[in-house]
Amino acid sequence: MRKAREKESMKKRLLFVTALLGVVVAMTAGSAVAAPTSHAVYLLNFGSATDTFTFDLAKLADNPAGTLTVATGDCCIHPDFWETTIDTALPANPANDVSAVGDGQGGLSGEVSVKPFIAGSVTISYNHGTDVFAASMCVDFTYSKSPGVEITAPPGASDITGDPFFIDLACGN
Repeated sequence: MRKAREKESMKKRLLFVTALLGVVVAMTAGSAVAAPTSHAVYLLNFGSATDTFTFDLAKLADNPAGTLTVATGDCCIHPDFWETTIDTALPANPANDVSAVGDGQGGLSGEVSVKPFIAGSVTISYNHGTDVFAASMCVDFTYSKSPGVEITAPPGASDITGDPFFIDLACGN
């Protein structure tokens, strides 16, 4: 009986957090291309285990090439394990392409880096975990050279960089 109540309570919390994060998505949805940045955090809401989100990134022509680092954070019901894949575009070396899976424990994990990063894409997907959907998570981008990279976010991705409350919530901190 107690387990049934705990499970029902967990479902209600998940629905509340998913609805709250949906409001954030609606409020923060805007331009898909941001100005060059050296740090950005996006909230992603997955409707199913097969959803993927692909971000396109590029440094401006006159900017120096730097290191791109990407990490993920699991939100709400742990553990979900999120996979990050960085595919570099020419003239960078495709042999530098990397992939990693986070630990699903909350906080940022699954960090991957590419150096030098000039242009390419970052794909975020569900690897395995609780299999409870809708599920939310965050992706954290860091670029080592100023002024940074331009990020073209996919539909449904919400830039939460300037909101510490939602970063803590979405990144599982």
